[in-house]
Amino acid sequence: CNWRKTMKRSIQTTKIVEEVIRQKPKARWLFLTLTVKNVFDGEMLDESLKAMAQGFNRLMKYKKVAQNMIGFMRSTEVTVNKKDGSYNQHMHVLLCVEKTYFKNSNNYLSQEDWTS
Repeated sequence: CNWRKTMKRSIQTTKIVEEVIRQKPKARWLFLTLTVKNVFDGEMLDESLKAMAQGFNRLMKYKKVAQNMIGFMRSTEVTVNKKDGSYNQHMHVLLCVEKTYFKNSNNYLSQEDWTS
């Protein structure tokens, strides 16, 4: 059953977050949604999802991101636009960062920074 897998992932996610909070109580959490333009067929969707995964991996290696990162959880979601049948592929990312992330501009990334 699909709901059982979802429930199992939810329980695992909760346990992971609780453990991080126990070990790093001053850590801060960010929720990031990354998306790209919709595509219209399976081949384009496959290419887009691969490009998104590669881009995400590069993003996590950027100095300003990596220097404050404790860890992250990422989920990729694809929805279908009922009006035109296109696929909207996007990632939901829960980022755990050091408390110093918000301290100064050497650490902090604005929404504009994340977007670029």
